[in-house]
Amino acid sequence: MERKEVVLLGKYVDYAVEIVSACEREDYDELSKLINDAEEHYLSADAFDRLSNIYLSIFGQLQSHGGVEELMTYLVRYIILSETVGEEDELDHYYGSKAHLEYLLGNLEESGKKCGKMHRIFETR
Repeated sequence: MERKEVVLLGKYVDYAVEIVSACEREDYDELSKLINDAEEHYLSADAFDRLSNIYLSIFGQLQSHGGVEELMTYLVRYIILSETVGEEDELDHYYGSKAHLEYLLGNLEESGKKCGKMHRIFETR
């Protein structure tokens, strides 16, 4: 394993531990600081895959702790970031998740729009 990969992996473990802790404490200010730092670190290292894993950790933790509104915030942030850096190939699942969260939050019209977008995406494939 190359040194760069070891450093990225070590930093990932640090972030994962801190994310779990912040989510358990429902310290969303700390979580925001962590993700800002992680985005800066991994985007400058051209390691979007690691950043994606960080977001997956956040999604899992927030889902476990019932933070639906916070989960929506980070889901939207991840979708925008992925589209911005040109990594939108794997976003179909996340659009579906966003539609489901909109439904859970009672935003039925927005949920319907997302479902319509998903339908159009699948039609073009």
